[in-house]
Amino acid sequence: MEIIKTFEPGELIFKQGDLGDSMLMIKEGSVEVFKDTPLGEVLLTVQGSGEVIGMLTFFNAGQRLASARARTHVEGQLISRTVGQDPLQNLPRWVQVVLKEFTTRLEQINDQFARALQEKNDLLHRGLDQLTISTQIADSLAELGPSRAKRLADGREVLFLGDIMLTIGNCLSYEASVLSHVVEIFKNTGLMKVELEPDHNKEVISLAAALRLKWYADFVRSSRSGKFKKMVQTAIPFKQRKVLFALREYVAKTGADPNKAYSTDLTILAEQFENLMKVPLDQGAIDLAEKINLIELKKQGDKVSLSFHPTNLVRTLIAINVIRRLRSEPGTEETDPT
Repeated sequence: MEIIKTFEPGELIFKQGDLGDSMLMIKEGSVEVFKDTPLGEVLLTVQGSGEVIGMLTFFNAGQRLASARARTHVEGQLISRTVGQDPLQNLPRWVQVVLKEFTTRLEQINDQFARALQEKNDLLHRGLDQLTISTQIADSLAELGPSRAKRLADGREVLFLGDIMLTIGNCLSYEASVLSHVVEIFKNTGLMKVELEPDHNKEVISLAAALRLKWYADFVRSSRSGKFKKMVQTAIPFKQRKVLFALREYVAKTGADPNKAYSTDLTILAEQFENLMKVPLDQGAIDLAEKINLIELKKQGDKVSLSFHPTNLVRTLIAINVIRRLRSEPGTEETDPT
């Protein structure tokens, strides 16, 4: 039986594993043939006008070796098996055997191709410089932010994270899984503050936060040499990092502006820090931070003064943590004190 069928973009024509009881002669449009694997879809080929899909399984009544989906508007002639009749019955026996053998071999080739393509993609992803990708994402968010921002009812300007990441992914030509891995690290470390926009229930970030990501990108580029390189290469234990993060909150509790340079006597800091933060000041954390130029210690006689920029200190700690996580395997990250 033959009928004219049309399919819209994205519509499934044949499904892998279903009985191959029909084939489609494409008259107009293009069709993508893909194989489902445990790791996702693998595109096998794209077929167009004048080509036939589903022919082999149509003749041997086997299961579909792959799925077919309309890439554009498709019009084709669908030819279905007549119940009780075998399209091969009038062909010589040897032709029937050859067709069945060819179908088996084609299935094996498709499986091998799908595995090879997956292995290639895995190697490519492992070889990608995650730090470079992270700076590209940060730069893109900062650059695209002003033109893509939406104003909410409360007056805040925000970016819809899903929408802008789709745009960035198309521009950078990275798979969504690669970008998502980096963005999740951004979120988990506190580099990217995300909230749900109630009207659409979608993740958004403030335009101001997106613009600040330019600072992270510049830091990563600077960390390849100079004093920032030493910061990134030094492991800061979690407990000491927690104390250093708390310095910004301490400054705010004293009434000082955490967005400006801050200086104090180290002895006074140690006394007030324990009273305000309810934990003792870890001298080891201070010494390590001074060693890698996160803070500055100056001695004048018996007195030691400590100087640092509270907000920049926290930003630097976050950036260091992001860099270290991007260089490690997923799943090894520890919870951040932020």
